[in-house]
Amino acid sequence: MKFGLLFITLLSCVGASASGFLEYRDESFKLEDLKSKKWIFNLGVGYMDYPTILPEYKGTHATVAQEENFGVFGADLNIGREFTITGALSSSVKIGAFYNKGNESNNGKASEDVDIDLATVRTDHLIYGAHASASINYLFETSYLNIQPFIELGMGQGKSNIEKEYNFEGVQPDNSDAENYLAELEESFDFVKTSLGVNFISKTGIISFIKASRMSASYNEREIAGEADGNSLDSVEENKNSDVYSGTIGMGFFF
Repeated sequence: MKFGLLFITLLSCVGASASGFLEYRDESFKLEDLKSKKWIFNLGVGYMDYPTILPEYKGTHATVAQEENFGVFGADLNIGREFTITGALSSSVKIGAFYNKGNESNNGKASEDVDIDLATVRTDHLIYGAHASASINYLFETSYLNIQPFIELGMGQGKSNIEKEYNFEGVQPDNSDAENYLAELEESFDFVKTSLGVNFISKTGIISFIKASRMSASYNEREIAGEADGNSLDSVEENKNSDVYSGTIGMGFFF
C-alpha cells in the first residue's frame, strides 16, 4: 500500500513536467530515430524515507525515539545500455550511485516563561552507495513522444552516517538540570531494490522519468558511539533488516 501510494503521488507530480516534452513534437516522430542510440545516462533527484534506530532518550525539551523515519533528499546517477528483445520489448542494464544528505536543527526556549534559547536539537543524515540494475521495458509510441513503463531489479551496497545531538544548558545556577545527548551511528548494508517507473522519451532521445522504489536492506554492522547525561551509549549490532522507500524524478538521454 505504501509503495503504491508513493508511486501514484510521484506520477501526479511529474505530469506537468511531462507536458514539457510536447516541444519535441513532430509529425514524423518515428521509433527508428532512436534505434542507433542504445547507451543511456540519467540523473535524478529523490526523496528517501530512511528508518533510523538510536538509543532512546527522554529529556525536558527533546525525546529521541528508539526507531524513527527521517525524510532525506538526494541525487541518483546511472549509466547503462538498452538491448532490444523483440519489437517494443527491451531490457536495460545499468550501474549507478546515490547520495542523500539531510540536516535538521531546532532551538527551544528554556521554559514557557523564560524567553531564552537554551535547548538545541540537531540531526544529520548521510546515506550513499552504489548499485547495478536490470530492467524490462515496453515502448508505447504516440504522436507526441514515446512512453516506456518499466520494472527494475537492482542490488548493491551502501553506508550511512547519522548523528543526533541534544543539549539543554539548564536554568539552575549550578547547571544541575542540564541535559546532554549525543549519538553517532555508522552502518553498512547490502540491499536488493525493486522499482516501478515510466520513461517519457522525445524523438531526439531526451528522457524524463519517474520511479518509485522499495529497497530491502540487510545491515552487516551497526556501530553506535556517544553518551547521554554522562552515560555511555556505545554499542555494536548486527543482522538487522529494514525496508527503505524512495521516489525519484529526473532527466536523461540516449546516446
